[in-house]
Amino acid sequence: MTRDDFSEAVKRILAGRVGNRCSNPACRLPTIGASDEGPDQISNVGVAAHITAAAPGGPRYDASLTPAQRSSPDNGVWLCHTHGRAVDNDETRYSELLLRKWRILAEKRAADDLRAVGYEFREHWRTLVAHEVIVSSSVDEDLYKAIESFLRDVGAPIAWGHSENELTMQILYEIAFNSFRHGNVGEVILTSADGEISLSSGGSRFGKADLLSSVGKGGKDAVSAFDQELEGALSLGYQWTESRNRWSILDIVADEDGGSNPCGIRRDEIRDVTPEMVLRLSVCEEIHVYPPRWFTFSHANTLADNAGELIGDRKLVMHSLDPDSALGRYVARKFPGVRFTG
Repeated sequence: MTRDDFSEAVKRILAGRVGNRCSNPACRLPTIGASDEGPDQISNVGVAAHITAAAPGGPRYDASLTPAQRSSPDNGVWLCHTHGRAVDNDETRYSELLLRKWRILAEKRAADDLRAVGYEFREHWRTLVAHEVIVSSSVDEDLYKAIESFLRDVGAPIAWGHSENELTMQILYEIAFNSFRHGNVGEVILTSADGEISLSSGGSRFGKADLLSSVGKGGKDAVSAFDQELEGALSLGYQWTESRNRWSILDIVADEDGGSNPCGIRRDEIRDVTPEMVLRLSVCEEIHVYPPRWFTFSHANTLADNAGELIGDRKLVMHSLDPDSALGRYVARKFPGVRFTG
């Protein structure tokens, strides 16, 4: 059987464009380095994996491609040996679309690394791969593995770090568990985007306030631990929208102005309450405020005057403001019960 393999030139292109690192966002290990064989020897553990197989019968084979297209850089992704084998052994989990997104992000990271100076913040450091999976098994082990695999496939362990990823995995499990066992749903949907991971499900409305006031302790304690330990890094929000429960874990570090938080009052909205803002916040249990660096007593007062009625008795979360400062104490008087994330 004829295979449309990559040439050595194509392999060099694929490796070079990602900085000779594995393109799996949860790996990113170097694939080239010094060899123990001798001072002049180099060890290369990288592989140029086909996104769609090199021959019929292989994973993700696309019969519509020409041999030239099948062996071109556009059909390849650079991986370490371990993940090169993994993507060929599970074509359902590692779809063509997911592998292409891996390559795009890996190339962006490599390009940004070249332009970075010292240890300055790189935009790509906390970037997640956009992805979606449907989880239909409520069996404890299957459910946990599905969530763990999803987080690894979108790159959360490296983008968000070990502790943030672990607590995210725990909170997603508890929410999914409640959806299956108490909401009697048949499936939950996990979705990722840049700066956000969400879980949505049908069933009856059951939000953050319900979970925190529930009899069971697992989900309640997980939410409390998440809020306490990840303040200023990740934020857990809930919406009841289009008759679906939607939980969102938002990356505050990478999105300081709250532009991606549908339950947030953004920096340019502090002075004015618009119809769009009222509609957007109407389905939220918590309201998040992302004050600008120039936030003052006047702005806090304006926020209370303009948005106080809109916020009502819902929980207000104030980001990037010191609760022990004079301004922080003033905000606490204006909004009793406000929670600060630091």
